[in-house]
Amino acid sequence: MSARKKVMTVGSWSEHLDDSYSIHPALVIDPTWQVENREKIIRYLRDGVPCGGMLSYHKFRLNYDGPPLSSLERSDGVWIWPEVLARYVERNVRLPDAFVDHMKAMNFDPHRSGHTSEEILRMESCPHYWNGWCGLEKQRAESETE
Repeated sequence: MSARKKVMTVGSWSEHLDDSYSIHPALVIDPTWQVENREKIIRYLRDGVPCGGMLSYHKFRLNYDGPPLSSLERSDGVWIWPEVLARYVERNVRLPDAFVDHMKAMNFDPHRSGHTSEEILRMESCPHYWNGWCGLEKQRAESETE
């Protein structure tokens, strides 16, 4: 039996600033981040292949008074993210460099890999990279406040 292909998760934000598992998006806000590519990144996130979601609405982790947000997930066949991730980037929330470098390598076209929703849904979601990035970003934020 062959191992299932893995897809790396990104954008699973914590509700609390002191969460040990993830990170609150307020800790990675940077208005100068990827200014030259920001619109391409937002479009990439919105145009990803739809591939399922939760049976509830997404709880936005920053100030938001609008209607309920979709819990749909999108992917490019290598990374998978919540559909609302684009809204975070619109609010200057940084994403991992490896994810953005991948977008650039894909020429900001999430459909370039040719993966279908059905193929992506059969992949195993892998949070290890995201968890590691969150841990490093928490350490960075803590060192800046010392």
